Parts: sequence; structure tokens; C-alpha cells
Amino acid sequence: MAANFTGKGHTVVVVDSGAGTYYHESNVIYDHDFADGDDDGRDPRIFSHGAQVADVVTDTAVDARIIHLKVFEDFASGGKLADVEAALQWVVANANAYDVAAVNLSIGYGDVNQPTQTQLSDELSAIKAAGIVTVVSSGNDGRENTADGINVLAANDDVIAVGALDRAETARAAWSQHGDLLDVYAPGEDVMVDMPWFYSGERAVSGTSFAAPKVAGAVAIVQEAAISEYGQALSPSQFEYLLSVSAHDAVECAPVVDIDAMVASLQDGYAFMA
Repeated sequence: MAANFTGKGHTVVVVDSGAGTYYHESNVIYDHDFADGDDDGRDPRIFSHGAQVADVVTDTAVDARIIHLKVFEDFASGGKLADVEAALQWVVANANAYDVAAVNLSIGYGDVNQPTQTQLSDELSAIKAAGIVTVVSSGNDGRENTADGINVLAANDDVIAVGALDRAETARAAWSQHGDLLDVYAPGEDVMVDMPWFYSGERAVSGTSFAAPKVAGAVAIVQEAAISEYGQALSPSQFEYLLSVSAHDAVECAPVVDIDAMVASLQDGYAFMA
């Protein structure tokens, strides 16, 4: 089913630490640095968070193209919302030129249990209106927070908030932020990603940062399937509906992403695609 679709023709924008200087990222078609204000959107760190996030996207959708928008200064552990906002404004302005299907934000802060507005809200609304799905990691402070909640950027009504499953992929990872605002779970513990080019093999990483790009990759695959089957892409709301109704498993009332089931459901036919 999903094996017939690889995300070809679709682009995922990774708003993160940048492209991996020491990684082989053959799917990258553009990068830009909004934090340092230059055209070099590469992350100089050996283990690049942005490159690892992108690797999960392309492990899921092998032919999806990647755009890296760097929003952290070199070697910085934190960033500025203004730089993220500028990156999202770039997406709004350039989405059609690059056939953007999804935006991945494996970043965030805080813990809230009600829909929240930030200075990014206008951009996130515009991205959704343009037919692009934004996925955001729910955050990794589930152990520390006494009340169920997700990170502030994930608590926006115009995004899909993604939590992490444990290693066995049968329950929530203990550190994953969660709650009523969470939209979907995806594998996020001991996810295998490529090593920098001067090492061999892969390494295991954990975090909701690596659950979100699984869903971003799913967007590329499902949109390719939708266009193949119906001649048109799903709207973000249709994608989220399909994500929910096609899931065979749920964790704490939230569906677990099942790309094969999503494609099969599309092929079975939906009235909203008529």
C-alpha cells in the first residue's frame, strides 16, 4: 500500500537547527539561516538535530524533498521566536514554488493544556490556509509536569501535535508531554537515524522531536496517494480526519499514526474526495 508511494513530488520544510554539515542529505533542495542572517543554513555541530529530524522524514518518505530553515544560531541551545516567525513567513511566500506539503517544528517550550496563541499564530493560520500541514512535537517534559499538557507551539489549533510512543510502540513514552490537546502518537523512543558521514551505521535517538517528522513524512506519502487516486491533495483538515479515522490503535485516546491504513482508506474512497 504505502510502499507504492514515497512522497515523490512533495517537500517537507524542517524548521530547526539547519542542514547537517557532516551528513549526507541528498534530498535537500534549499537551506537558509534566519538566525545568523545568511544563506548558509548548515548546522556545524557533529550531531545535527535538524539533520536527524530530516532523516526521519526521508526514512518515512524516501523521495520527499527537504528544505532546511535554520532558526538557531551556530552552537546555540535556544532560539528566538522572531527567527521562527521569519522562517514561517518564508514558507507562506514560497510554498507553491517548492511544492511544500508539510512543515515540521520539532521545537517548542512550556506546558499548556488549552489552545494557545503566540506571535506565530498568524503564520500558522496562513500556512494551513495554503493547504500545508504543520506538525509540532509535543515536548519532552512529561515527567516533570504535574498536569497534562503540551508545549506552547504544539497547542495551536492550526497544527498537529505529535507525542512519542515508547520503545515497544504500545504506550506513551514516559517523558512525552501529552493530554487532551495531543492529536496523534508516533514512534519516538530509540528511533534509528543516520550517523555523520565519518562514522558508520546509525544511532538511536529519543524524543518527540523524532516522532513529529514521522507524521510529516506521512503527509508527503498521503498527499502523493491522494493526487494519484483523486487528482487532488487533501486539505490539512482532511488529512487530520483521515489520520484519526484510519488508525487501528490508540494511546490515551489519541490515534497512533498508521500510514498503510491511511493510504488504504484513501484507496477505499471517501465522500469528501468526490
